[in-house]
Amino acid sequence: KIINEGLTPMNINFKKKKKNYSKSLQTGIGALEKFLKELFRLEQYPIQQNDNENEMRSMLLNKKLIRREDGVYKLTNTTINLLLSNKQFQIRNFLMKYIGNYYSKIRDETERKNKTIALIKLLFKLCTFEIGGVFYQLPDEYNNPDCYYHLEQLSNFGLINQKTDSKNPSRKKYYVTPLIKCLFEDMDNILDNQETSKFLIVETDFKIYAYTTNEREIKILEFLFEIEYIFPGFIVGHITRNSIRRVLKRDVSAKFILEYLSMHAHPKVDVECELDEGTKYKIPENVAHQILI
Repeated sequence: KIINEGLTPMNINFKKKKKNYSKSLQTGIGALEKFLKELFRLEQYPIQQNDNENEMRSMLLNKKLIRREDGVYKLTNTTINLLLSNKQFQIRNFLMKYIGNYYSKIRDETERKNKTIALIKLLFKLCTFEIGGVFYQLPDEYNNPDCYYHLEQLSNFGLINQKTDSKNPSRKKYYVTPLIKCLFEDMDNILDNQETSKFLIVETDFKIYAYTTNEREIKILEFLFEIEYIFPGFIVGHITRNSIRRVLKRDVSAKFILEYLSMHAHPKVDVECELDEGTKYKIPENVAHQILI
C-alpha cells in the first residue's frame, strides 16, 4: 500500500507564518535531548509500589530498553549503546521500537496490520511536509484519534513539535522538525556538527577534558569514566581500566565507547588513529587500543 501510493505530498493547509529551519532544528534536538535525559534518569530509579507506568515507560519495558531489578529500573545494554550513539541512529532505533510496541499492543490481527500500515503511511506523509510549516489539523483521511496520538508520541523524539495554541487553548498546533528527515535521509553531518556536540579532548595519558553543561552528557561521562572535577562548563576525568571494565560488564560495546569519544571530539583535536578494521577515530591510538583490549 505504501509503495503503491508513493511519497505524494499530503494535502494540508499550513499557517502562513512558519518556524525557520534553524529554529525548527534546535527545537527538535531539544526535545530529543529531553527524552534521552529522562531515559538516563531511570537508571537506578526506585520502583514505587502501585506505580502505574506511563505510556512511554511501558514502551521502554516492553521493548526491553529498561528492566526492573531489585526494586529499581536498570537500563539495558541496548539502551546504553543507543545513548552513546549519534542522534540519527537514536531516532531511527527509538522509532522502530515505537512502531513495534504499537503493533504488539493491538490484539486483533487484521486491525494490527491495518493500523501499523496506517502509522507507517503517516510517517511517509509527514516526511513530505514543509519544515516548520504550522498546521492545526490533519486532512480528513488522517483526522482520527490514532493519528493525533502518534503526533503526540513523535514529539517525544523531536520529530514533531506540538504546542497548545495560545489564542485557542483547546486546540493544538504542530510542525515537523528537520529530524523527521532522519527516517529517509542521511542527517549525520547536520546533527553531529552542532557546536554543542563537540566538547571532548582525550589525551595520551588517558586524561579527558569536557567543555559541556549538558546534563545528559555529564551523566554519560560519569557513567563511562572516573570524574575528578566538575566545574561550571568544564569537566576533568580519567579513562581507567576499572571504569572501562565496569562499563563493559554491562555488555556495552567498546566500539560504541570509541565512537562516542570520536563523535564528540573538540574541533581543536587534530589527532586521528586508524584501527585494524579501517575505522578512524579522533582519539590517541594508545587510548583506542586500551579500550578495545
